[in-house]
Amino acid sequence: MEEDMPYPIGAALKRPIGWNLHHWGIASEFYDPKTKKQMIYQFGGPFEGHLDRPDLKTKFVNAVWPSTNSGSHTGIHIGLTPYDVFSEGKKVDVVEVPDDPRPVLDRAKMLLHRSDYNPAIRNCEHYANYALSGSWNSTQSKKMFSEAMQVAGLALVAAVFGGSKN
Repeated sequence: MEEDMPYPIGAALKRPIGWNLHHWGIASEFYDPKTKKQMIYQFGGPFEGHLDRPDLKTKFVNAVWPSTNSGSHTGIHIGLTPYDVFSEGKKVDVVEVPDDPRPVLDRAKMLLHRSDYNPAIRNCEHYANYALSGSWNSTQSKKMFSEAMQVAGLALVAAVFGGSKN
């Protein structure tokens, strides 16, 4: 069986997860020894297998964002997963292909097994951007924070100017 490596090594990948959000990853240089499918570095997201004793944070993440793959779970760590598990049957877009994948892969590997996932400040897009450029940022997080602040501002205005008409 020949290796199935559909994505450029070191490329940033994303696929939709709903609510106009995406799950991000980095195409690795590795393939699964059994299936020969390319592996993807990801922070959080779908991983093969079931969890024996998940902690509260992992239980919460799996309740909010359950894996659509049978026999998989949503992890809160940085690890490798086969590209078909990463995609969860959705179209995967190649966002950026680096000229030199070595520094991208080095940064991706440096954070392997980190397990402090936080959707606001340490998510899959932060990780992919860090691996690509060394910069820890997420457009999705900034947008969600901005929208939350707008809602909070409107609620404050309504509270201050709302009420009875005496």
